[in-house]
Amino acid sequence: MTVLFTNLVNNGDFETGSTLFWNAANVTVTNLSVKKTNFYSAILAGGAVDASLSQVVFATPGESYRLSLSAAKIGSLVNPQLNIFLYYYDATFSFLGTGLTTYLSAGTLPDAVNGT
Repeated sequence: MTVLFTNLVNNGDFETGSTLFWNAANVTVTNLSVKKTNFYSAILAGGAVDASLSQVVFATPGESYRLSLSAAKIGSLVNPQLNIFLYYYDATFSFLGTGLTTYLSAGTLPDAVNGT
């Protein structure tokens, strides 16, 4: 059985070639030839700078939602920890609760160019 869903994230695949609709800090968008060829990717700056990417998505109470993302690094250096948060707010942006708090440990992302 195929389950169809509607993607609520605007420019979720960075198909505009930019961070349009995203709140981005130290992020660039590229269509470099990596494992997901013919797709755009967001590249978060490495090194000693913080980088972040977020978007407000409106949802309906009582509905079910699925979060899906792909993450990789470019090059042989160890990736930093990647934090993933999902927060809920009401229409007036009053905080309601945390839906997800998880992370991908440092050094665990595959290299997007060679798949290792």
